[in-house]
Amino acid sequence: MSTDEGQAVQALPGTQDGRRSRGYLALLRNRAFFWLWLGQTVSGLGNGVYSVGLAWVVYSVTGSSADMGLIMAANALPQLLLLFLGGAVADRYTRVVVLRASDLGAAVVTGAMTLVTLAGQPTVPELAACALLLGVTTAFYNPSYSAVSGDMVRRADLPEASALLSVSANTARIAGPAIAGVVYGLGGIRASFGFDALTFLVAVAATTAVMRHLKATRPQAGQLRTATGFASSAWAGLAYLRRTGWLKVLIVIEIVGNGATVPAYLVLLPEVVRSLHGSANELGALSAVQVCASIGCALILGRVRGRFVAGKQLYVFGAAMGLGVLAASAYHENRAFVLIAALLVGSGFAIEVPENTLLQTLVPREIISRVYSIAIALSYAFLPIGLAGAGLAARSLGPGPVLAGGAVLLLGALVLLALSRPGRAVLTLSAASGAEPAPGGASESES
Repeated sequence: MSTDEGQAVQALPGTQDGRRSRGYLALLRNRAFFWLWLGQTVSGLGNGVYSVGLAWVVYSVTGSSADMGLIMAANALPQLLLLFLGGAVADRYTRVVVLRASDLGAAVVTGAMTLVTLAGQPTVPELAACALLLGVTTAFYNPSYSAVSGDMVRRADLPEASALLSVSANTARIAGPAIAGVVYGLGGIRASFGFDALTFLVAVAATTAVMRHLKATRPQAGQLRTATGFASSAWAGLAYLRRTGWLKVLIVIEIVGNGATVPAYLVLLPEVVRSLHGSANELGALSAVQVCASIGCALILGRVRGRFVAGKQLYVFGAAMGLGVLAASAYHENRAFVLIAALLVGSGFAIEVPENTLLQTLVPREIISRVYSIAIALSYAFLPIGLAGAGLAARSLGPGPVLAGGAVLLLGALVLLALSRPGRAVLTLSAASGAEPAPGGASESES
């Protein structure tokens, strides 16, 4: 382990012990984590309903993809601009309180839009304003939510916690749009906004229950002493990234994946299916296969122990993503390659389990939300560029070469990283690499 990794481990209080994880059911008996997981799963379903309803009403009212792009940009801009501040706030105050405030703010925004829609069809400026305000709440929500599970579960249970949160997100991803069709059919866009507002209120109630089950609701130990102001506090995460080799490796994998590999697959899969004379139902089935593969692999990774440590999982599941996109590039050879691609790409998305496990166990708790905010910003800043670039490149080259190029970039990056000194060190990292954290306000309540 490198010096930087040793410093990260030493920053985690407590002592390392041999206690083993207790499994998913036992983890869900931790009431604080259970309410967090349940509330955010319900909220995720509401977000899926909102997204589908929003897209449908925009295209119904204006028929303009430019208007949809404007609304999406209005949502993304505050997330990028305020993400570092959101990380600093989450580290300075109790994370679950920040999480509850973010959900409450989102409930107010979507509730207000529900009232607006009662008066008639919403306008594009009104929808853009709603998206902008939701982007502000998301900028504070993401760093808090990413880090909060480590405040309430034992280190030994962190892989399972990461897996269950991954399952929550993927369940919402596949069930949300299905529910959206029913909700929109019953009441149009006002029902979509109202449903989303209701799920945010469920999340607020759940985070309130989380606070009751935590042993303390004050800021985590040491947080108020980390910086004298928010500006210097926000830069602390960047300073940690600059001196931490394994974190750089993780972020490089994310940047290449989100900047080249994933965008090529997301943009060009519909074109691949269409070129094979497939239908929308076939495209939906491939998406379902992808999500199910991701859920299955996440649940397996949450229980894996022994030599297949989290660092090795990063490389293996990153490679699965690259190989899946490479298989998709050979779609003209055999239709089976498209199904193989969905299975491998879905498996590759389970990489978030070892990523979160390493971040939760190696990054000092007093700066973890700031580190998450940087990782999120750097990882997803390249996604819009990749999405646009994949579409433009496919016009000239066709989908096959663009898919192959995105796959080769990720696979090549993984090989080069594995040959580097920090990359080799990552291969040895696991949840056991860090000392047992003293979760600020953590509860082991089983009742």
